[in-house]
Amino acid sequence: MRKRVRLAKMPIRTCIGCRTKVDPQQMLRIGQDHLGQVGPWKGFGRSCYVCKVENCITVALRKTILDRALKTSISADERASVEVWLRSTLR
Repeated sequence: MRKRVRLAKMPIRTCIGCRTKVDPQQMLRIGQDHLGQVGPWKGFGRSCYVCKVENCITVALRKTILDRALKTSISADERASVEVWLRSTLR
């Protein structure tokens, strides 16, 4: 009788901008902490992923997409700070 070898499954996440499924290490993670502040993911709270591509970041920052992914309404100031952080990671 042969033993079955189990291979570890690699996690796959979906980009909120282009909806493609990619390895999470190739993406940026946007999160919302327990205080409701939105920014880089800090290890807890609701989060979503976006590809490290200019087009995906632009699409993800549209009001309805990011709000729907984090299940909250995001202020213009928070959206601007997230945009600055995302665009700084491209350079």
